Amino acid sequence: MGAEAVKDELCLANVTFRGATRKDDMHIFASLLLENRGLSGVERDLKCRLITHLAMWDDEAARDLAKCDLGRLLEPNLILKELADRRGWSDLSLSDLDEDRLWELGATEHFDGEMRRHSALYAIQAHDRKLERRIWTAEVEVLLPWIEIQRRKLLERFGSLVQRPFFRDQRRRIQRSSRS
Repeated sequence: MGAEAVKDELCLANVTFRGATRKDDMHIFASLLLENRGLSGVERDLKCRLITHLAMWDDEAARDLAKCDLGRLLEPNLILKELADRRGWSDLSLSDLDEDRLWELGATEHFDGEMRRHSALYAIQAHDRKLERRIWTAEVEVLLPWIEIQRRKLLERFGSLVQRPFFRDQRRRIQRSSRS
């Protein structure tokens, strides 16, 4: 529709859906995209979170990312640049465009309470740190809880071999609690 507004008339109105998609929505969508792909456990969870954090509100980007193996998701620049090329974003002078125009192009959106730029913009502008942060966030959401589960399993299996109490810095004593 572009920037032109439609005049309100009987049965016709402008409705702007900014911020309608949330992280949980994209997570569910990504999860559905990964169904029946033979993935399980931490790999499936990590792929799902990576798609969620990289695609955010963009279902087309989510579909493209869901086709990638884990290695490509962890290094998404190429696929994101291809997406930007298909949309004509690579040819734009993005610094000259305001947020409203970027929103019209699908390049920005209110997502989980703040205005965010599409991951493909960061790929074509070589903002690797911003993409790395999104990837890191996805990794942390999946891998830290997984590490904790593995730690508990090891303690259940080998805890009797570990000498207690432990001492941390400043000789603060750490004892095994009755609940693990």
